[in-house]
Amino acid sequence: MRERLDMLVEFAEDLSFDVPTSIVSDPEAALLILDPFLVGQTVGEEDFAWIVSRLAAFVGELLICRLGGFWLLCTQTESRFHGRFVVDVRVPGDQQDVLVDPFEVAATFVLQPPPRSLVDHLAGVMLEITSAPPTPNA
Repeated sequence: MRERLDMLVEFAEDLSFDVPTSIVSDPEAALLILDPFLVGQTVGEEDFAWIVSRLAAFVGELLICRLGGFWLLCTQTESRFHGRFVVDVRVPGDQQDVLVDPFEVAATFVLQPPPRSLVDHLAGVMLEITSAPPTPNA
């Protein structure tokens, strides 16, 4: 966990955040800083894994902040997430958990052609989460 948080702070430093630790302590505010930066970015093959890993860490932390939950390695052999690090989130108004793959969310976003909005992309993800059926044994 420490590595993921350190990576996010370093990412915020690279982007010249006034307070780099805010990417972890206040991901909602950080989203509003990241979004304009990412809108027109073209991501080449050589940078794809780098940016996806950082955005995935950010997306996971943002989802945990918004919905509650935690990171885990999915060990459910029948799950499409088997063997992946995912976030187990609680659906608002429901007592069921849903697994979300932040790496998939980040990759889908990065693969969109510019201009693209992380705010809009995450709004769509939130809609999917809140309408998703519960993950069995999440």
